[in-house]
Amino acid sequence: MAEATIGTSRTTIEYDNYTFTFIDVGGSGKDEQNWKQYFGEIDGIVYVIDTFEKEYMTRSRRSLFQMIGSNKTTALPLLVFANKQDRFGALEVEKILEGFNLHTVRGRPWHLQGSSAKTGKGLAEGFEWLVGHLIKNEHAPLNFTSGVVDVSSEDKKVDSKEGGSTEGVA
Repeated sequence: MAEATIGTSRTTIEYDNYTFTFIDVGGSGKDEQNWKQYFGEIDGIVYVIDTFEKEYMTRSRRSLFQMIGSNKTTALPLLVFANKQDRFGALEVEKILEGFNLHTVRGRPWHLQGSSAKTGKGLAEGFEWLVGHLIKNEHAPLNFTSGVVDVSSEDKKVDSKEGGSTEGVA
């Protein structure tokens, strides 16, 4: 079983002529209490779900909705990576969409992207979506909080009424 990310770290990544500063705030209960201190300095939320560790899905869903329910994150674009899609037995993207009730997210653009951090599949597609929404809203510089919760076929895309979308990774 994977362990939750512990502590907070900052990482800067160059992608497509943009500089992203990620604030990885971890996924343990103790770390979640510190998330709010970073909300004033972010332009978007990247949330990573370990789709292989099914027993932690309820906690992960609760954590996500706690984060996006804050007044300080209202309207920020939300990119959710359904990670570990390369592992046999991982929950499918459609199951994450249903189980996390992402169709209920209102007032912000969101995107659920199937991914594998190990192979890199789906990462570029997710970040392209995010960059597109940030450019449209003229956000700069680009700072994100990454609420990483390690809760240790064919491409599909489905658009929701509120501007959210899902995309699977084969």
